Amino acid sequence: MDELTTLERARGGLARSLKSLPAPAKAGLAGAAPVVIDGQTLDPDIQVMIAVRDKLDEAPIESLPLDQARRRYAREMAAIAPPAERVYHVEDLTLPGPAGDLPARLYSPPPAEAGLPMLVHYHGGGHVVGSPDRCRCRPPWR
Repeated sequence: MDELTTLERARGGLARSLKSLPAPAKAGLAGAAPVVIDGQTLDPDIQVMIAVRDKLDEAPIESLPLDQARRRYAREMAAIAPPAERVYHVEDLTLPGPAGDLPARLYSPPPAEAGLPMLVHYHGGGHVVGSPDRCRCRPPWR
């Protein structure tokens, strides 16, 4: 992936800083009441990021051709990602699925940390635009 643009880096910094803001400030930045669908409330940080995208008059990601949506999603995730943490062992696998093999990735803790519970993480992007390479999920050990 090419280096991030100044605008992408600035937006990533804004997105990372949202976590420290109080809820009323996030609501003010979003410029709208919280979005609630079927009893579930959209995360306020995501609502602010959508409002910023709307202000910049960017096309919604779901309106883009798949290759463009994947590129944009990858760049957005790279802009907001914290530094990657060292993981003891990473192994790419395939698991049998009803329509063919499914890619999977196994992160293992150091041997001294054996016996930790298992965490299953489904990467973002609606299983269409995301990928494990773009997810900076943190394993439960450090």
